[in-house]
Amino acid sequence: MPELSASLGRTLNELRTIQYLEETVGPAGLRRLADALPDEESRAVVQGLRRRAASASLELESIIEEWNQAVSDQPRRPKPLQPGGLDFPELIESFVEVKRSSAELIRRAARDAPNEALRKRLHTLAEDEEHAAAKLASLAPVDHA
Repeated sequence: MPELSASLGRTLNELRTIQYLEETVGPAGLRRLADALPDEESRAVVQGLRRRAASASLELESIIEEWNQAVSDQPRRPKPLQPGGLDFPELIESFVEVKRSSAELIRRAARDAPNEALRKRLHTLAEDEEHAAAKLASLAPVDHA
């Protein structure tokens, strides 16, 4: 069994190395590359890869957390909020407000977009922000007062 445990630990360390690389040269590096490319077609390809890298980075973070949980046989414990900060309902409310404000600002920007393609992308982004706000709002505890 110790051999299996060592193997799992080594693999987890490899995943952490990949996570570090993703964080350092993943989305940010791809953004720099996209900015350096002269043609829009190549830029669009790299921007698509950058978005996928950002999602992959978040998924890898989740996998590492679940892996740690699985090998420790301990249930996941929520991390406490910072002392002196907002309580959970206030934190959720602030996130919802930010997402809804972002959606509104993005919609305003869409009105001034220089072309239809950008306008559509902005509207999609605004819809994503609204969807995120609704999801976050559903996490807020119900006040039974």
